[in-house]
Amino acid sequence: MTFHRLAAAAFLVLAVLSPASAEAPALRIVAPATRPGQAGDLRGFEAELAAAICQRVSAKCEVVAAADGDPLTPLLQAKADAVIAGLSVGPGIQGRIDFSRAYASVSHGFAIARPDRLSALPGAGDTLSLSLEPGDAAAMIAALRKAFAGMTIAAAPGTPDRAFLAAHFGDVATVPDYATVAAFQSDLAAGRIDAIMAPVIGLQAYRGLTPAGPRFYADDILGFDLAIGLRKADRGPHDMVDRAIDDMIRDGSLTQLSLKWFAVDITPHRCACKPF
Repeated sequence: MTFHRLAAAAFLVLAVLSPASAEAPALRIVAPATRPGQAGDLRGFEAELAAAICQRVSAKCEVVAAADGDPLTPLLQAKADAVIAGLSVGPGIQGRIDFSRAYASVSHGFAIARPDRLSALPGAGDTLSLSLEPGDAAAMIAALRKAFAGMTIAAAPGTPDRAFLAAHFGDVATVPDYATVAAFQSDLAAGRIDAIMAPVIGLQAYRGLTPAGPRFYADDILGFDLAIGLRKADRGPHDMVDRAIDDMIRDGSLTQLSLKWFAVDITPHRCACKPF
């Protein structure tokens, strides 16, 4: 459900950011104070996004730090109007909350760990979705199955990437099911893995590996675009947040924020949200 694990003290007020008057309706946004990730210390992306939204809405606005646990709790208990928690749009979660316009489209790619065994992959530069471009994506997976045949390909345990590898290549390649991240990293360091799969915003963390092949996004395994969670039947915050995200995409500030924290543009210039 989430693109990351939330961490921080419970609901500490980070800032009151909107210049709007005290009479304006209030908007409370919950965001993680820190977001550790594969690419290193990525603190601040969600907090900065929340702050930028606050600056653009016609409401008294504050950002508060998320608590550990279910990120939907602040919405379901009416303790927040919006939650930024790396939430992927999906049919199950949409039964509980509404979503804003997408703010991020995260693709997943490959990196070669053993160039002596796997020199290249087809599809460099292509970004495909089994939901949006099923024919092209299926043809690419067929080509990758030939390249991965007999190889050991892996991803961090418990991730959509590992599930994607197992679903599409598990019958032609070895896809280890690691109990811990440390075990995965140990095999990678020891040269027992030929290629890995990870979100593109995390691939740069794997020093010495060569990114290769296509990227995949927006399907039932990898998930769909990331959006801000909102309470159902509460159109005021929904409309304000949508307008702010639209403005940030239009003026390029969301792209700048993406490049600052991830070194790649994850701005959803076209919506990959599945119409459930």
